[in-house]
Amino acid sequence: MNQATIGIAIYALAIDLLCSSIPKTFVYGFSPLSFGMAPLLTVFGGFLGGSVHFFAISVSLYFVLFPLEWITFLNRKKFIISLCVWWFGLFSNFLPMYGFNFPPLHPVVDATLSVLLSIYLNRYNTARPSIYSLIASILISLAVGLLIGIIVLGILPTFPFKEFATSVITTVTSLLFFAYLLKTSLKENKPNLSFSLSLETFSLSKQELRICELVAEGHSRSFIRLILNVSDGTLRNHLKSIYSKVLPESNSTSKDQLQRLTVFLSKQKLLEGKSDK
Repeated sequence: MNQATIGIAIYALAIDLLCSSIPKTFVYGFSPLSFGMAPLLTVFGGFLGGSVHFFAISVSLYFVLFPLEWITFLNRKKFIISLCVWWFGLFSNFLPMYGFNFPPLHPVVDATLSVLLSIYLNRYNTARPSIYSLIASILISLAVGLLIGIIVLGILPTFPFKEFATSVITTVTSLLFFAYLLKTSLKENKPNLSFSLSLETFSLSKQELRICELVAEGHSRSFIRLILNVSDGTLRNHLKSIYSKVLPESNSTSKDQLQRLTVFLSKQKLLEGKSDK
């Protein structure tokens, strides 16, 4: 955690304590809207509340645009777009606080992006999605459908079957989004590596072959754990299995064996490069 994040957290806590101490300075009343009651902010309250979000998004965008190190596993463009959508959803919470009949998007946007990013970060995981991810996808799909239904209900003019049409749109949207999440989570991906090692003679499993390709690319153990979504113990067991199949028997440490494996895979890469020529 960096100093900027700590500073914003302290600033947000101070604003929260100030709001609870003198609430009428921040909120002057409540307004009934189509989706429920919304507090109405004063100019001073909106300025202080918005300043917390403004400073937070400024710091987050700074670290995204100027990171100490960017992991190639994460697509920068997709990540920045997701971050901007998330902050837009958060700022939309202020609209009903100024009397706009517009539902707050942040709860749905936050949950939806969480599921989509989870699927994206686990795209190289060979394991099938768990029952918990399936339940999460169902709940998020219902939330997305409900949000679209609320927006459509406010846009459509009054006619005899308005509620029925809104229900149909809500249901279809939920089903389509759930189908998209299910298709995306079940889709099998493979890391986009610049080469492919021929290690079939060593009887390595599919996961072990991926580990070898990532090791040959020069990636660290922490990055390999991230890209394959495995624990440190699981990765250690896979590496031990690879050592026993690929490297000659020795009493060297695991660190030495990893270096020997890296050298061996680099030689394999060079040999295959020459053979291709």
